[in-house]
Amino acid sequence: MKRLNNKNLPKVTLILIKGNKKKYLYPSLRKTQFFLNNKAEAYLKNGDLVTIRVSYTDDSHNSGTYNSVGDLNWAFEAFVKEYV
Repeated sequence: MKRLNNKNLPKVTLILIKGNKKKYLYPSLRKTQFFLNNKAEAYLKNGDLVTIRVSYTDDSHNSGTYNSVGDLNWAFEAFVKEYV
C-alpha cells in the first residue's frame, strides 16, 4: 500500500460563489467535510454556487461547480476515494 503524506496528495479548495463574487474557503479535507456536512445546503438553497478545485502535485488543476448538495457530496466523495 502506498504511503500517503502531504507532499504527494493533491490539495482541495472550496470556492463559494455569491453574487458573482468568489470567496475561497476551507483548504483542508477536514474543514471541507465540515462545510459540506453543516453549511453547504444553506448556501445552495440561497442560489449560491460552490466550486471544488483540486490542485495536483504537478501544478495542474481540475474543478467543478455545483448547485445541489447531492452533486457536491458526490464530487467530494469521488475525490476522497481516488486520493485518500
